[in-house]
Formats: sequence, C-alpha cells, structure tokens
Amino acid sequence: MPEDNRKLDVWDCFVILALFTTAVLLPFEVALLHTPPRSVYIVGKIIDTIFFLDMLLTFNIAYSVANQNVQDNIEQYERSPWKIARHYMAFPFTDNMTAGWFWPDCLTVIPWEEMEGVATLSSVRLVRVLRLIRMLRLVRVVKLFKNAQTRTGFPFYMMKVVSCGICTLMLVHWLTCTWAHLGIHPPNNARSWLDDRVGAEEADELTALEIYRYALYFCTVVLTTVGFGDLVPMNVLEVEVMTATILITGITWSWVLANIVSVITNMDIFLTHFNQIMDDLNSLMAEKEVNKSLRHKVRRHMHESYYVHRRRHHQGAIEWLSAGLQGQIAVQSGVDRVLNKVWYFRELQEAVLIEIAHKFKGTMFSPNELIMDLLSLSVIMRGSCIRKGKIFGRDSIIGEDMILISEFLRDTSCPRTLTYLETMSIHRDKLKEVCLKFPDFDRRLRRAQVRLAVWRCFVITAHKVKKNREKLEMQHGNSRISKWETMYFQSEAATKPRKGELARSPWTTSLEPVATLGTDKILTELSAIRQDIKQAEERQHKLLSTVTARVQEVETALNSHVDNINKRFIEVDRTVERISQQPPTPQRPSTPQLKLLPWRSNTPTTTSRE
Repeated sequence: MPEDNRKLDVWDCFVILALFTTAVLLPFEVALLHTPPRSVYIVGKIIDTIFFLDMLLTFNIAYSVANQNVQDNIEQYERSPWKIARHYMAFPFTDNMTAGWFWPDCLTVIPWEEMEGVATLSSVRLVRVLRLIRMLRLVRVVKLFKNAQTRTGFPFYMMKVVSCGICTLMLVHWLTCTWAHLGIHPPNNARSWLDDRVGAEEADELTALEIYRYALYFCTVVLTTVGFGDLVPMNVLEVEVMTATILITGITWSWVLANIVSVITNMDIFLTHFNQIMDDLNSLMAEKEVNKSLRHKVRRHMHESYYVHRRRHHQGAIEWLSAGLQGQIAVQSGVDRVLNKVWYFRELQEAVLIEIAHKFKGTMFSPNELIMDLLSLSVIMRGSCIRKGKIFGRDSIIGEDMILISEFLRDTSCPRTLTYLETMSIHRDKLKEVCLKFPDFDRRLRRAQVRLAVWRCFVITAHKVKKNREKLEMQHGNSRISKWETMYFQSEAATKPRKGELARSPWTTSLEPVATLGTDKILTELSAIRQDIKQAEERQHKLLSTVTARVQEVETALNSHVDNINKRFIEVDRTVERISQQPPTPQRPSTPQLKLLPWRSNTPTTTSRE
C-alpha cells in the first residue's frame, strides 16, 4: 500500500519542499524582481523537474477506492495502470478532489517563458503565477502528517498549531508581495503607499528586500488589527485591495485565535473536565451550606482520586482498539500483575485477561471510611486499611471469597480505611458475565469455589472445636475432662503434624494451584475430604448423643423428685382443707379432768372405758 512505502514518503517530502519553495519564491520573483538572477532561474528549473517526475510517478501509484460491496465501506486500492491513468486524467478536481490532477500539473510544468510570443508580453509575470495552482497539491501534506503521527505519535494539537502558523505566514507573505508590487507599480503613475512612506525619489532607490520589509510591516499591522496609521492606501486600487486585505486578515486572525484557544482547551481534555467537576462541587457545597471541614475533605478526596478517574477516562479510548491490541496494552500496563495477586486469576488466557481487565474499575476511599461492598474483589494499589485487627497494605487482596454463595462461609466484616485507599475492584456480577463468555474459565472458577468453600468449612469447624474445648476447660478445669472428651481431643491431636513436618491430609494438598492438578486428582481429593468431614460429623454426633442421654437421665430424675414433692403438697392441702371444714367442739361443764401427757394424747383413757 502507498501508506506503507517509506520511499514514497521520502519522495513526498521532496515534492512538498518544492511546493513550499514555489509558494515563497515565485510570488517574490513576480512582484519584486524585474530580471530574476541566475540562481533563481536554476532553482525554478529544478522545481519543474521535480514536478515532471512526480507526474510520471503518479501514473504508477495506486489510489484508494471505497468498496461498495461491503457494508462497512472498507478502503481498497486500485492497481490497474489503465484505471490509474484514467483517474489521473479525469476532469479536474472531481471525485472529492482526488481525480483530474493531471491538467493542473501539466499547466504548471509547461515553460511558458521559453515560448515564442509569450516571452515578449508584458504579462509574462502573471503567466508565472499559474504555477501557484500547484499549491493545491499541498493536500498531500495531510497524508504525510498522518504517516508521521503514526510513527512518532506527536499530539494532534501540535499539528494544528503548525498548520495554523504555516497558513498565517504564507498569507502574510503573499499579501506582502502584493502590496510591494502595488508600491513599485502604481496604476497610471499615481502616488502609492510607498511614495507616501519614503518619497517618490527614494522609492526608486530602494532594493527589493527593503521594499519587502516595508510591505511586511504594513501587512503585519493590518493582520494584528493594531493600525498605527503611518501607512495608508493612496489610490483607488490600493483602497480596494486594502478592503479585501482587511476582510481576509480579519477572518484569518479570528481563525488563528480560535485555534489557539481550542489548542489550549484540548491539550488535556480530562483536566478541563476535572476542573469543571470541581467547580460544580464547590458551587453545590456553597448552595447547601456545607461546613468547612467537610468541604476540605471533599476537595482532598477529589484531588487524591484524580489519577483513578483519569484511568477510567482512558479506558474509553482503549475500547476503540481491537482485542489483540487491548490485550497487549493490558499486559504492558500491569493489569496482569494485578490479576496475579489473586490465586484463581493466575495464568489466564489472553482473551479472558482482556475481558477481566475491562471489568476492573478503580476506586478511591477516604480515611476512616468503611468499605461496604462485600460482593467485590479488590486489590489495594495505594494506601492501607484494617479488618479484624489485621492491616492490609499495597498488593493485598480484599474480598477474594466473593465467589462463595453462602454468606455463612464469607467474611462479612467491613474493612476500615486508615489512609486514602486506592483499589482496583471487580464485582461478582461482572465476573459472572465473563464466565458466561468463557466456559473454561467458568469451570476453573467453579473448582476454585469448591476448594475455597471446603477450606472455609475446615476453618470454621476448627474454630468451633477450639471454642468448645476452651469452654470445657473453663467449666471443669484441665483435670476434669471426661474420658470421651479426652479420647476425642487425643484423636484430634493424633492428626496434628509433628514439629518440623507437614501433615499430608487432603485439605493440605488442595492448597496446590488448580492448574497443576488433574481432574482425577481433584475428584480423589474431594472424596477424601468428604470422608474426613463425614468421620468428623460421626464423632461429633456420638458426642452429642452421649451428652443428650446424660441430660435426659438427669431430667428424668429431677422430674420424679418434682412429682413426689407435688404429691406431698397436694396431701397437705387436702388435710388443711378437711380440718377447716370440721364443726367446733362444744364446751363441757367444769369437772375435774385428768391431765394427759403429750405422747398419750391420742390413746383412749381408762375413764372413757369405764
């Protein structure tokens, strides 16, 4: 393709240099030089030779055409010599200014000065101006700038500044040559602006460069709208040209200022947007009458999170690229290093890496702030936080158990930030979207989920056993633990690894990376883990059944004692009620009675027998 041909780019540089030389030298020659020197003549012939060779080369350069059969309108190139020639020799300036350039090129290459009948005309200088038509070929500069930008990556605002400066200088140069010609050759021998400036006699003695200097000063004053008033048009033609000059320079100067303002504004688009957000927040806090401490905290948070939001802004530009280029940028920008911090994200495929990298979002937290999102995995990039007395710093992981479904197995405590904390986070729902696209990654994450769930079950069970043992020791003392308790804890101690050794239990081997384990080995380990869990549950069930039996015996004995006591209370109540219902005993006459002893009061007396 022509865009990838370095030799053609070098040739375009020579052609563009010849065009600029023509744009600078030819107006100066036509306006100020009566008889051009030999050096100017030689430079002109070299430029004509370059243009002629460029015409021949154009017949062999493929041109771009739009593919009408493809809906996306993909650009293709026409390589047929016949079609290239027909396209080059078509009607001038057709096909979006890409066809018919043969005729303007031919018109500018013809040596008009060497033809008989033309060289004797007084308008030979105006004939030379036809070469300025060649300046329309400067559209090739756009392609050259595009190729240079692709190789070097210079910002486009610099291209705008350069193009704006070149156009302004060229316009000033052409206007300078025009006013210099009007100062030397006024119409009908009228008084010119140059005569008014230096006098008619001294004007004839000025050199071409001196006249050009006065004209350049004149045009610069008009362009910048300063208007000192020391140089003014002196005849009708100059007044008309001055009117056109004021209009052209006014539009040009407005265009220059607009481009300068646009360049300054767009040099950093995100910075401009960030400043607007800051102003909006300040006006909002002023309207809501927020106190000064909170205002300071908000502004500090915004400044600390500047680079976080800047990376989010750049993420939108990265989405314009293809998947392969996005992966290469992700790898070189360090996203793979962030993912390798998580054990079930290591050694991912490039496609999965790219997809997960898109789901990661940067977040900034202020000091003494709770991280409430318990369904996201976060990698700390900057700052520190604390959870359950443990401090997490750079490259630490928070929420790696978010792949677990059961809240009983997840750590639901919220970390609290100690400093400004910057994290890269991915939500569980976003991770599910990646799993739907990549079944292999889904199976890998499922294995990690099972593995993490088994490990958490072991940890939770170990905490319960430890807590129960401490509770029993506190209740009974170290010497008053029953036999079945001693046997249970002895069996637990038997599985504990000796000093300097590592117990090779199934859950220990399950800590190996998933990538190094085969499917059969994983299933074997899971079955062994299930057996261990089943045996532990059986032991625990036996212990619970024994305790339950003892508790039931105690409850039975207590219930029997309570029933006996209740029966005695019922008998006492009945006796009291019977005694209270008996009639009172009548009084007998006062007769001598026998005094009975207390322990004989219930036996019949001899008197009664008689």
